[in-house]
Amino acid sequence: MQPLKALKHLNKYLWKYRLVLLAGLCFIIITNILNITAPYLVRIAFDHSYAEAALYYFFKGSEMAPIYKSGIIKSATFYGALILGITLLRGFFMFLMRQTVIVVSRKIEFDLKNELYNHYQKMSMEFFRANFTGDLMSRLSEDVSKVRMYLGPAIMY
Repeated sequence: MQPLKALKHLNKYLWKYRLVLLAGLCFIIITNILNITAPYLVRIAFDHSYAEAALYYFFKGSEMAPIYKSGIIKSATFYGALILGITLLRGFFMFLMRQTVIVVSRKIEFDLKNELYNHYQKMSMEFFRANFTGDLMSRLSEDVSKVRMYLGPAIMY
């Protein structure tokens, strides 16, 4: 429970960027829905094409065969365009998702670094004598970067 208490400090930043994060959450949901829609459409397309092909072979020697053959071509074109459209739409929303969530995590990283820098500015010289400069710089760069990784890609995925 102690590690989650340390993350409570980040709530003010999440609240500050709540609208952008909410939009990012919507983009995540839309992307996931489109992720499962494309394979479902592929299944429907194969089932429909199989039924059309069965009818075409059943009527192969008759005058009805060209009608079913054109039906196969029309359904393949329709479902192909639909699947391509869904895939392009999914890519667009994935781009929006990454832009919103990653950009917010970068902004939070910037805010955290500024907050930590301002805190360092208020510290006494005794604090700087007691701590190594490399340790302080590591906290300012690496530790805040890990928080960004938690807030950006970890939430997104």
